[in-house]
Parts: sequence; C-alpha cells; structure tokens
Amino acid sequence: MNSTQQINYHNFIVDTPISKAEKSVLIISNCESTSKRLQAIIQKLNHKCIAVVTNYFKADKIIASQEPDVVIISTDMEGDLNGYDIAKYLKLDYDLPFFLVQKEENFENLKWSAELNPDANLFLDHGEVKLTARIKDALS
Repeated sequence: MNSTQQINYHNFIVDTPISKAEKSVLIISNCESTSKRLQAIIQKLNHKCIAVVTNYFKADKIIASQEPDVVIISTDMEGDLNGYDIAKYLKLDYDLPFFLVQKEENFENLKWSAELNPDANLFLDHGEVKLTARIKDALS
C-alpha cells in the first residue's frame, strides 16, 4: 500500500498520509447521503475513505491501483449491476474484506447476506450510535 492515498469525491482529490493503524476504505454507493454518512463515521473512527464510487468498473480501478483494506458496498445500487452483483464480482475477483450496507434489517436482506457472507452487515435503520459501533468493531 502506498504511504499516501487519494480521496476522490465529485472531482475533489486530496493526498493524505495513511498511518499503519488506520484502515483505507473504499465505498461503493450511488446514494450521496449514505456515502456521506459512512464517510463521516469512517473519519470519526480515524480511518481513511480513499474513494466513493458509483459502479463496479470504477471500484475495480480503485482496488487495482490503491489496494483498500476494506470495501463497503451499498446493496441499494441501481443500474446494470446492483450492490449484490457487485459484491459477488468483488468476492470472485479479489480477496478483500467487504461490508454490506443495507437500509434495514429484515428477512430478505439477511437471506442475501447469508448467501454473500460479508465480513460485516451494516444496517442504516439501526441508528447512528449502533452503526458507528458496528463499523468500529468490523474495522478492528
């Protein structure tokens, strides 16, 4: 991993040093509010969000060039590949820990999670405190 990583969000790029203790995180989401919420939590926990991307092809480029420690995937992605499809491809193409972000904890979402076997399930309906604690535990 490089000693410096780039954060790219809406054409905003900043070089920031990454210490050995903090994790570099890639977020895959096309929901700006979810992305910003996750970025704020990651930053609060003293980790680095290296990029926010909206599709698999952009994620593939970031993973190949910047080697994130963790990938967080929103399951509510729309387009040719949804979040579940992206998770399947990433699991096949890379040996990276990944977390699934879902709007709510329900039977259908838990069923999909069981099939994909993510390193962590993050549910947006659990509230800020519980979501932050879950991300903290998962990044430890």
